[in-house]
Amino acid sequence: MASNPPILTNQPEEPKQPSPPAATSVARLALVAGLFVVALGWVDILVGWFPTNFGSPEWEFGAVSATVDGLPLSTIGMIVTLLGAAALRSQVGLWAVALWGAWVLVVLIVAAVLYWFTVPMALESLGPAGLQASLGRAVIKTSTSMAIYFCLYGWMEVEAIRALKRRA
Repeated sequence: MASNPPILTNQPEEPKQPSPPAATSVARLALVAGLFVVALGWVDILVGWFPTNFGSPEWEFGAVSATVDGLPLSTIGMIVTLLGAAALRSQVGLWAVALWGAWVLVVLIVAAVLYWFTVPMALESLGPAGLQASLGRAVIKTSTSMAIYFCLYGWMEVEAIRALKRRA
């Protein structure tokens, strides 16, 4: 039977109970494991950018495609980190997710601009129609993935900011 709040008495309401220790441990594990997964994902992404060869359409096209292909691991890590930080009500963790997510959004915008400037050059450099069709599929996949990641990271930004506002 649910307890009713004291309406007609002068008894104070019972204080809210903190999270059970097991839930706090799981949330802390999610926060830390999520950060490690984010780091692993970004190491994989950054390795694809070195050695740099800006000015080469083939390299720019490949680097952006590899970046988008490497985002699933770091995105999963970001979501797990967000869940852990929200469960712990960690203001530092939520700020970290919000700032990192904003940085990823900026990277995605810059990568999209770079990508779309190199697509025409990449298509021109191919001769046979079969290669152009294959490249077309890669362009569609990368462009669609960028749009989905942009929405997903935007949503994570909104959720992190909402959790910070609830915390304040």
